Amino acid sequence: YFDAANIIKGSKATFVVEIGLVDFTCVSSAQHAALNGVKGKKILLDVPYRAHHMEQPIYQKEWQENVVAKKDNFIRDYLK
Repeated sequence: YFDAANIIKGSKATFVVEIGLVDFTCVSSAQHAALNGVKGKKILLDVPYRAHHMEQPIYQKEWQENVVAKKDNFIRDYLK
């Protein structure tokens, strides 16, 4: 266990964060609260159907297209 809120507090880094809105392990309210302390840019990808693991095959294609693709594009742009 570690307290992400204290680790990232005041960070000026850019954060790309996928937040599963039905994740009962890392609840979305705690993630949003932790990100409030970040001073850098925040790119939040709220995913209403995502629990802690991607267990719902019915949403796999949508997740790949709308979440994974955005994260991959950020990484590609960052590494240019």
